[in-house]
Amino acid sequence: MTCPKCSKEQSPRDTCTQCGIVFVKYYEIQKRKAENLSKDFETSKSLNEPIVNNTGKVFESIRQRLSLSWKPVSTPAMVALSVGFGIMVYLLATKNLLGSDSTILYLTHNVNLVFHEAGHWIFGIFGNETLAIFGGSLNQALIPVIVAASFWAKRDAVGFAFGLFWFFENLLDIAVYMADARALVLPLIGGLGEDAHDWHDFFFRFGLIDQDTAIASKTRFVGWVGIISTWSWFLWRWLIDRKPFQK
Repeated sequence: MTCPKCSKEQSPRDTCTQCGIVFVKYYEIQKRKAENLSKDFETSKSLNEPIVNNTGKVFESIRQRLSLSWKPVSTPAMVALSVGFGIMVYLLATKNLLGSDSTILYLTHNVNLVFHEAGHWIFGIFGNETLAIFGGSLNQALIPVIVAASFWAKRDAVGFAFGLFWFFENLLDIAVYMADARALVLPLIGGLGEDAHDWHDFFFRFGLIDQDTAIASKTRFVGWVGIISTWSWFLWRWLIDRKPFQK
């Protein structure tokens, strides 16, 4: 036989005549090492799986969500939300968007303003001054998106439509702020000067200050298209949920 450690050729026996190892113990130790290596490999594999498969799991989750049916939109929900949408559309189209002549718009603007101001602090944590400035309007738009996404995940058409409508209404609010970048007539919180005007600073940094009204106009257009599209989609969801239209 050949010693597995020193390769000494010798007759069958319990111990090696050259290195003195006990064959039974030697083989037992090697077996344990192999088992430990196998366990380490499996552990490493399991730890790496989330990293490797995370993207696939996310897409699979989205695919599964898309395959689910929307919850039916009841007539009372359709009427209530449509009345709310209708009132907001009328006010947004005929009144001061910042709410000086409408209590509803005043309250809506101030809710948006809370998220706007919070955005400066939240994105300011990253230490980038430009991001902190832009973070106000970014967070103002992001919160409704998060709301809409949460209802989308639940396939709740009523909540999803509300979140989308709120997002596009925020674009109209932001467009007003954009259009004031050069005019600087809007009152700022605390009576601060033009240096505290987010879009004046942001457009100036990127050489877009002379395009403030043009960019605001495009943002306003997207907002209105989004509002009308959201309302139309919501009504369409209600229509296809009626029994005469079901197969």
